[in-house]
Amino acid sequence: MNLVLDHLRLNYGANPALDLPRLTLDAGATAVLGPNGSGKSTLLRMVATVAGPNSGEIHLAVFQAGCGSTNTWTMPPR
Repeated sequence: MNLVLDHLRLNYGANPALDLPRLTLDAGATAVLGPNGSGKSTLLRMVATVAGPNSGEIHLAVFQAGCGSTNTWTMPPR
């Protein structure tokens, strides 16, 4: 599994909550660390599709064992 966050932005009103140029995560455990107000919960809400970005894309590629193919899903901006 491969998760790619590309030019992800989300604002709450005029306040930027998250501005992430690019992040690629491979399968495995990942920790999200940072100070209060840095966008950790916002990032996780977008990855879980609870919140959509104002701009940018979320790509999820899943390799299906046994059939040798990869399915890709992209969450469009809202």
